Amino acid sequence: MNIKLLFFSFGLLLFWQLAAYGQTTNLKGFVKDSKSNQSIDGATIYFPTLKLGCISELDGLYKVDNIPFGKYKVVVKHIGYITLGKEIEISKAKENNIDFSLEMEVKELLGIEIKNDLDFNQTFIKITIKKSNIEENSVRDIGELLRTIPNIQAVRKGGANLDPVIRGFKFDQLNVQLDNGMTVEGGCPNRMDPTTSHVEAEDIESIEVLKGPFTLRYGPVMGGVVNLNTLNPRPFDKFEIHVKGNISYESNWNGTRQHFAVLGGNKKFFFTFTGNNSVYGDYEDGENNSVPSSFRKFGVTGKLGFAIKKNQIITASYSEFYARNISFPTLPMDERKDNTKLYSLDYKARNISKLIETINIKSYFTDVDHTMDNYERSSSDSMASVSHILATRLGYRAEIGLNAFTGHLFVGTDFYKINKDGDRVKNLIMQMPTSAGVVPIKVEDLWNKAVINDFGFFSEYTKRKGSWEYVGAVRIDYNSAFCDSINLKNTAGASILRVIADSTISSYLNFSFSLGATKMLSEKMSL
Repeated sequence: MNIKLLFFSFGLLLFWQLAAYGQTTNLKGFVKDSKSNQSIDGATIYFPTLKLGCISELDGLYKVDNIPFGKYKVVVKHIGYITLGKEIEISKAKENNIDFSLEMEVKELLGIEIKNDLDFNQTFIKITIKKSNIEENSVRDIGELLRTIPNIQAVRKGGANLDPVIRGFKFDQLNVQLDNGMTVEGGCPNRMDPTTSHVEAEDIESIEVLKGPFTLRYGPVMGGVVNLNTLNPRPFDKFEIHVKGNISYESNWNGTRQHFAVLGGNKKFFFTFTGNNSVYGDYEDGENNSVPSSFRKFGVTGKLGFAIKKNQIITASYSEFYARNISFPTLPMDERKDNTKLYSLDYKARNISKLIETINIKSYFTDVDHTMDNYERSSSDSMASVSHILATRLGYRAEIGLNAFTGHLFVGTDFYKINKDGDRVKNLIMQMPTSAGVVPIKVEDLWNKAVINDFGFFSEYTKRKGSWEYVGAVRIDYNSAFCDSINLKNTAGASILRVIADSTISSYLNFSFSLGATKMLSEKMSL
């Protein structure tokens, strides 16, 4: 097909839909628990006859655009709650406000349920795993939970720290982030410490998986986005404190887990504090064969929230996560030690004005101290190696959401700076001792003061008309990187190589764009 004709047809279709924009209005409000009055995020609000709907946000807020005037049946549902169906009237006001209260459904859950929540604000399907799914199952690792979703796998290298794969895309082809923007830079070149390894599964409130290349708002990636939303503090009408703890044991995996959570506060100040500890031995199969997969992981997280106004919240977060003696039988080394510290500061605002719908700003800093060795490998009989890497990542993400041109316009910018430095020390046990009577040692630079910078600007526009939705997105990134000379040195610090590798400098400008259209055929089917 002629590319000009394709773009002309798409533009003509978009113009026709914009021209057909008639007498419609918006509906917004909050979804809450009927007893506790706490907000419910991830609830589905859907109009069956109109094939319109949306998903409630973390604060329970929802908004459905372009609803014709009249009376309609709306369905509101969420896992663990009784589905609500009622008839409402959409008046000719510029905006209708209706809150929904859901009653908790008490029943026995027999197994994990993965619910494909359709996010009607985007042209791709967002799959969400809810807190109830995680709590009802024995989850040692987030990667194990992710690979229960169709078209998602995880690379297993040991008993923990599985690396997700979406439809064949993996590693840097995916954007795996914490709390809508934070990405942890690991230390291992073989990725034994991906972002998913730096968070405890029981601290997760929900996991969002966005498949496809249409997510340019979140980074220049083609495979998709995995967003891990951790437990966030929420305001209470009056001062309250809630404490929850659990202890579990798995005989097959020979492991124990402990976790606790404390949350509380009032309307102005609110907080959460969580801690976890996991100790697992080697896995034993049905034939009593032992598979090296032992590990220990523990850590704490504290968050403090402050409500500037009812629709504006600032949240500060600090986490420490530690890992010890994690076995990776498929890799040349095991993880001996990993110390990770995470810092973040978030500002969120909703419904600032008729034009400005949302403002989200996140700044963060991650610090990883990673050590690995080959002491459990047969190769250590001739050469014992220890690698030590320091990796930090400093970044921010800022986005504003606008009600513009009868649709939604998102404009924002993001930035990150990665610093990596580390070496590998090799003890050459089988070689002749030096004149001083010590084992010869070689030192290799893995990353020699490496620096990576990336600055991005992005914009996305979505427009919905009836059961059709259109989206267009653009993104520009400027990336620069630098690394000192990579060299081999002996115990005296002298170069082993006669030719020293030059330092490396690179920079490039990357432009990305996407166009898409979605036709909602039913509540659970789209084209």
